[in-house]
Amino acid sequence: MQEALKAVIIYLKNNSSLERIETFCDAEHTRSQNVLIKSGFTQKAILKNWAKFPLIGEDTRDCIHYDIEINKNIYSQ
Repeated sequence: MQEALKAVIIYLKNNSSLERIETFCDAEHTRSQNVLIKSGFTQKAILKNWAKFPLIGEDTRDCIHYDIEINKNIYSQ
């Protein structure tokens, strides 16, 4: 997954005018958190009762907000 995310970041850096990518994941999903952190994303905030994940259940869940500035990203082609 980390390789796929890196490829997307490189593509966006080279083919768009985006300066930042923002995303979030479930606060209890440590594997997703690790992929984001290893890919250069920075944790920004805890989002209380932010999203529903139907495969997990009907309750609104806490999430963690991440972002990365792709112009400053270490990835290059």
